[in-house]
Amino acid sequence: MLDKGHEAIFDTLAPQWGKGALGPPGGAAHRMLEELELEGKTVLDVGAGTGVLVEAGLDQNPGLWVCCDLSTGMLEQIGASWNANPSVDMLHADAHCLPLEDASFDVVICNAVLPHFHNRHLALAECTRVLKQGGQLVINHFIGRERVNQIHRCSDYDMLRGDLLPPAEVVAKDLETLGLEVTSIVDSEERYFMLAQKTP
Repeated sequence: MLDKGHEAIFDTLAPQWGKGALGPPGGAAHRMLEELELEGKTVLDVGAGTGVLVEAGLDQNPGLWVCCDLSTGMLEQIGASWNANPSVDMLHADAHCLPLEDASFDVVICNAVLPHFHNRHLALAECTRVLKQGGQLVINHFIGRERVNQIHRCSDYDMLRGDLLPPAEVVAKDLETLGLEVTSIVDSEERYFMLAQKTP
């Protein structure tokens, strides 16, 4: 199951994606990922785009970094840089229906992708399903919610204009209903971030 509308848009955007306002500012990706202590862990990068987190992620020596995206154009951009690296894998899939086994990842990261989930609860349920017990789910934007929503409302694509980021407290409640313990929330003018852990 793939969201063909969003897939087509992001295939078109792939060549310039990650170079604009949604890309991480200098050092921000490293700082975020260092706190996750990724050494030896299996990481699922949902909505990986062109792989803006991959270099910083690999610096943490994960066991495996899987870039998942519904856009083949985005994945081609990742492959051009990282295809020869045995620690990087690519998965063409929709977050709403991940073709992955239960409890197969230590960390799931949703960076700059949450507004594009047409069914937020279903996508987050899938992210939770593939997490191991004690695993961590990260939801992140390197800019604030209002800025994200402003960018989307001004998109050239009608479909993206409604892809808005809800208040963090709303998403936190979703995560709690899925059995996750939310351990960190930032919803400021500069940043949108949530960290949650899968509890027994």
